[in-house]
Amino acid sequence: MNIEILNANSAFNPGSEIWFVSEPSQSAWANKMDWYINFQLNKSADYKFQETSPKIKEILQDQELELKIDYSEYQNKSLLIYPSENIPAKYLVCISAKLDEKSWLEECKKVWLNLGSPNARIFATNKISLQMAKQIFHKLSPESQITWVNEINN
Repeated sequence: MNIEILNANSAFNPGSEIWFVSEPSQSAWANKMDWYINFQLNKSADYKFQETSPKIKEILQDQELELKIDYSEYQNKSLLIYPSENIPAKYLVCISAKLDEKSWLEECKKVWLNLGSPNARIFATNKISLQMAKQIFHKLSPESQITWVNEINN
């Protein structure tokens, strides 16, 4: 499997069905996308799970019931957006910037495989290396096409 490197001028050209970006706080590319997509990305990055209200906690305690909600399973994951006609891709996946380099790329690979391994484009941040991407994706079929776009300066 070969990962093709694109220059900044070709980054937003058609050719990949799925695009992977990091959160806008970590990715200049995410900030340069369509304003509505950028709005969705920023909104999701700021999302906080609701705490159980004190009143409900009190009722549960009075009834000697226990409520177990573990939100950690849903944190540090990816956000799948259907960008419609806003960008020339079928899917946009925002991967949490809280993940380390290897976990970030493994999450890309997992989502990519679950979507049927379409042509993909990875918009790298400064903490994501092409070398690590080659290690993570090296066992994939030769027909698989992944393009790589290096981070840009704001």
